Amino acid sequence: MAAWRTAVEALHELAQRDPVMRGLVIKAASGGAVQNPMLLTAKQAANDMVRYAGEFGMTLVARARIAAGVYSKPGGSKFDGLLA
Repeated sequence: MAAWRTAVEALHELAQRDPVMRGLVIKAASGGAVQNPMLLTAKQAANDMVRYAGEFGMTLVARARIAAGVYSKPGGSKFDGLLA
């Protein structure tokens, strides 16, 4: 999460300084315009956070997989509906 936050904060600062391009495009060493590498960093970090949330049962799909696992009872459990 720290990588995502750092990238988003850096993009926000660049957007404040350059209202036209909003920090999405920067000047490369060769002098041409390229996509800001912070965009890729923020995107990858966001994808990682979503993946981790699924691994720890923090998404609806992950909860359904846990509830339908090998330990589920046909009659239900006293904890049914606790996370929903």
